[in-house]
Amino acid sequence: MKTVYVTDVKDGLCMGLSTLFNQVIQIDCGCQYDPKAAFDGLKRLFQHFRQIDYFVLSHFHADHYNGLLYSTNLSPSFRPYSLKKVFFPRIPKFSESRQFELCLYVMNERLFGSETGSREADFLNTVKKLNVSNFSYRPLSKGDAVMINGSRFEVLWPPRTFRDNDKTLAPVRRAIRLFDDAKETDREIQRLYEQLYAQTLWPNEEGVVEKSESPERNGQSTLQRRDIPETVKKANEALNDAANHLSLVLCEGNRFIFWGDAERSEIKEIATELISNERSTFYIAVTPHHGTHWHKILTEMSFVFAVSSNGPKLVAHTKPFKEISQRALSTFINGEMELTT
Repeated sequence: MKTVYVTDVKDGLCMGLSTLFNQVIQIDCGCQYDPKAAFDGLKRLFQHFRQIDYFVLSHFHADHYNGLLYSTNLSPSFRPYSLKKVFFPRIPKFSESRQFELCLYVMNERLFGSETGSREADFLNTVKKLNVSNFSYRPLSKGDAVMINGSRFEVLWPPRTFRDNDKTLAPVRRAIRLFDDAKETDREIQRLYEQLYAQTLWPNEEGVVEKSESPERNGQSTLQRRDIPETVKKANEALNDAANHLSLVLCEGNRFIFWGDAERSEIKEIATELISNERSTFYIAVTPHHGTHWHKILTEMSFVFAVSSNGPKLVAHTKPFKEISQRALSTFINGEMELTT
């Protein structure tokens, strides 16, 4: 890897990496409360690199890809990408994994009126609308490696499977329970659940749901519907929290580590394994959840640059990455930045 370029999209992320042979990898394209900011960041990313060859989605939160949704709604003819491949996290297998996936599909349909009910399929459909040619895709799990023109990216999280007593399953199971509460009080949730369950809408071997016929959705794709019951809001918040626990974390040698939106428990597990393998020092670290997630185990690691992509809402909660790095940078304070490895 040669350079890391992080655009300023407020409380969100839109960044690019260039390899030694000038292949460009984009990671995420979203903003927590302003998708236009992510779209503007995307345009600046293209101005900087001229072409983007690969796209990596850290996890299925709208605030990490709503800039893409904004782009497709803004202009159907806007097709900036010439992507070769798209990557995203694979949902690990565990005893309730299919039930959890169905909860995600139903909630996506309930709130966004999506094309398929699947976050994975809707995301890929969005990328397809922005791409000038065909591309392949690949879900990623811990232990996978992605080779791009001499750069080897190692996936550190999420794991391919969970044991039934794994701590990460606690927020996932909580989300399922709250979804069941929402299903009891919201007729639309119940109707969609029964409909999708009857269609056995499960992922294929690649971890992606594909559906040949998509029903009409009256143009709803990015904005939440009004009059959402409180039980549905709570279930959606819990599902989003669970998605953080399944966020991609990856690294490239000791030059670069991307923490995604990893939560405290995952940070501890990942960092402990890295330290035990004598991999505690990295040149550039993109901090977890815009610099707001932390675990004390990180004090046993060190970074030359710790980069947080955040704005006025999250910068106030940035954790003390300055204590474990030579320079702690924030897009809110330092603006857009390019770092060379």
